[in-house]
Amino acid sequence: MSLAKELRKLADRLDAPGYAESRRLRVPYPLYRFFGWVKAWGAVRTVLDVGVNSGQFSRAAAQCFPGVTVHAFEPLAVCQPALRKVSERFPQIQIHPVALGERAGEMARTRTSIPTQAAC
Repeated sequence: MSLAKELRKLADRLDAPGYAESRRLRVPYPLYRFFGWVKAWGAVRTVLDVGVNSGQFSRAAAQCFPGVTVHAFEPLAVCQPALRKVSERFPQIQIHPVALGERAGEMARTRTSIPTQAAC
């Protein structure tokens, strides 16, 4: 892609509503836009983040929805230290170190080596 096209693309982004705010909050712009759409439905008081990993979505929700309570569900112990760091910065994030499913019980969990799906 040419430099001119890249500069036009950057200019379009910088001119987009909310882009500067999404950068300031360090929230990916598409997620910031999604949250704006959700806000249009009405006040958001509670967010459920299931399969939290290290808390990226929980952090973004806590930043974009002032006064919200985020319930973060993550059963893997390896993810807990990173998640605790996020919740220390954003006390409205409540960590629940359990998995959610359609019935109560216990099951084995296998970690994957696929980078986009790997836990923490």
